[in-house]
Amino acid sequence: MEYDRIGIVIIQSLDDNEKQTGKDLYEKTIKYIQFSKPFLESNFYDINNKTELFNVLNDIIKIAEEENKFFFLHFEAHGDDEGIGLKNAELITWSELLPLLRSLNIIYKNSLGIYLAVCKGNSLIRAIDPLLRSPFAFIIGSFETIYNIDILNAFEVFYSNFFTDYNVINAFQEMKKVSQESDFSIIGSGHVIDLIISLAENDKQRILEIFDETFKNSKENEEIIKNYRAKITNVFDEFTIKKDYFSMKDL
Repeated sequence: MEYDRIGIVIIQSLDDNEKQTGKDLYEKTIKYIQFSKPFLESNFYDINNKTELFNVLNDIIKIAEEENKFFFLHFEAHGDDEGIGLKNAELITWSELLPLLRSLNIIYKNSLGIYLAVCKGNSLIRAIDPLLRSPFAFIIGSFETIYNIDILNAFEVFYSNFFTDYNVINAFQEMKKVSQESDFSIIGSGHVIDLIISLAENDKQRILEIFDETFKNSKENEEIIKNYRAKITNVFDEFTIKKDYFSMKDL
């Protein structure tokens, strides 16, 4: 797909008395890169609450659809296994955030990149519904704590390298070299759906094994046991995960 403009959107929601890492990254790195890349567009948002965050994301979705603009999303906030903590102490859960990300990723046909300078940001994959479209093409973040020094240094290296050769993997590898305390990882939507399918298949086999072990010496009617086993199998078979649909290969 071709886009009229490419942009980076940094969304920050940090207490005013904290180091403003998102603003620093925007001012010291992104704006400098933008100066040398005329096609690049960048925006910085300092968000106070959930309503403001939803408004910004809905505006981005609208602009992407109506103005043919491609955005990478970069989040700077506190987080945990449940979601993102905002400046006013509200929590937006991953389940609340994912539908908005999914809407944007559908427009981009599964090419949305999300950068999470958020502690335990990669935990959002646990809220993914495999029966829906993927909410991203890839994310870069961590399952653990992220430290301020790495937010600035590591992401500066990432963006500088990415906008040199436009290779996400190479840029991520360079980012990892300078990360001192934070354990960053990159997760693609293909990996997520493969993992979910694998877990579902393992669950199916484990339950059937338990069923077979339970009734192996049963004196019940063999046909009744066979029918119950078939019903268990059907439950899993009807819960079909369509990998191509999730990854938008049908679009």
